[in-house]
Amino acid sequence: MSGVAVLWYRLSHDDDVLAIVPVSRIKAGQLPLSLTLPAIAITQVSSTPWMPLSGRTTRRFNTDRVQVSAFVKDQQGNPPGSDYPGLDSLMRRIANACTHRREVINGITVDSIVPESEGPDIVIPETSILMRSRDFMVRYYESSS
Repeated sequence: MSGVAVLWYRLSHDDDVLAIVPVSRIKAGQLPLSLTLPAIAITQVSSTPWMPLSGRTTRRFNTDRVQVSAFVKDQQGNPPGSDYPGLDSLMRRIANACTHRREVINGITVDSIVPESEGPDIVIPETSILMRSRDFMVRYYESSS
């Protein structure tokens, strides 16, 4: 779950992302059905822990695959962050906020955040919702217990 925490922190502290999506609409896990859009959901796809064979360290290296999904309303670009151009803009801002980081983020020592594949556009005509996702590989160290 640390990969999710890392990306939540990056997105919720990035001025370019916050210009479109308020921090209250950036959620770890599923979004509530009643949430106003635009919004962002951050979920874990997989996690792989790596422990050195020597066993002489208390630090464990993890790689989490984390999916960031952006949701907007199809309202012909009004307000900002809506409609198809708004979805494209939000996805670029998400990538810029998360990509190629090596630092301590929210108390977690991050080795790297690498962008992976971007998902397809999903359109739900009945609700005028547009959605797209991008995966990130988050590599970080944690203390083993």
